[in-house]
Amino acid sequence: NPDGNYHTIKNLMVEEGANQTPYEPYTESEGYFAAYDENGNILELRSLPNGTKDEIRNGKYIQRIGTKTNGVSGTVINESDMAEGGTYYAWNEDGETEAGVKGDTLGIDATQLTYQLAEPEIIENVKVKYFENGVESGGLSCFGPNTTVMQEPVVIVKTKPNEYNQIQLPTDKGLVELVGCYVYNGVTFVSCIEDATLDTETGIVTINGADITKDYFVAATIDKSNTTLGTLGMRYPV
Repeated sequence: NPDGNYHTIKNLMVEEGANQTPYEPYTESEGYFAAYDENGNILELRSLPNGTKDEIRNGKYIQRIGTKTNGVSGTVINESDMAEGGTYYAWNEDGETEAGVKGDTLGIDATQLTYQLAEPEIIENVKVKYFENGVESGGLSCFGPNTTVMQEPVVIVKTKPNEYNQIQLPTDKGLVELVGCYVYNGVTFVSCIEDATLDTETGIVTINGADITKDYFVAATIDKSNTTLGTLGMRYPV
C-alpha cells in the first residue's frame, strides 16, 4: 500500500463468474502411467544422463536401456549388448550414484545399473493405463494396428501394508482385476505385481515379501456399471 503497510491474505480461492461458492481447500493428487505387454507384464521406462530414453510410440515399446543388478565395485562395465561409448548410471540403497561410459570401472557396489543398448528392443501391442490418486481414476489402453483407445475406471490406494503384508482396497465399486502394484525404493518405483494377489470379494491385496515400512501404490479396475466416470473410445490406424 502507499502508506507502507502490508496485508496478508490466506485461503484465497479464485472463481469464474458471479456466483460465489463455499471455500474449498486445495486437494493434491498424484498420477502415473503404467505400460503392459500382451501378457500383462509391466514395461518400465528409463532414461540416462546423456538423454537416451525408452519410449512408447504408436502402440510399441522401444527399449533403448538395459538393466543389471548387484554390480560389484571394481567391475569393468563392458556388457555385450552395450553401445560403444554408451553411458551407464548406477545407484544403491545407501544413496550413492555413479555415471560413466562403457569401459569404465564401477566405483560403488550398485544395487541397480542401467546402460545404453547398442540396438533397441521393440515390443508390439503395448497397453498403457493412467492411474490417479484417489478412489476412482481413468486409464488409457491401446493395442496394435487399427488401435482402440479406451478409458478404464480404476481404484487406487497409496499406503503401507499391514503386519500380514496386506493392503485393503474399497469394495463398494466392485473390483475386477489387479492392474498395478508399485513400491518406491528410494530411487525409483519398482513393480511388485507378480508378488501380489487380489481377493475381489474382500478387497484385500496380499503382497508376498512386502516391506511394511514402505508406501505401496496398488490399483485395480472396477465394475464400469458402478461408476459415473465417462468412457472414452477412439479408433485410429497405426
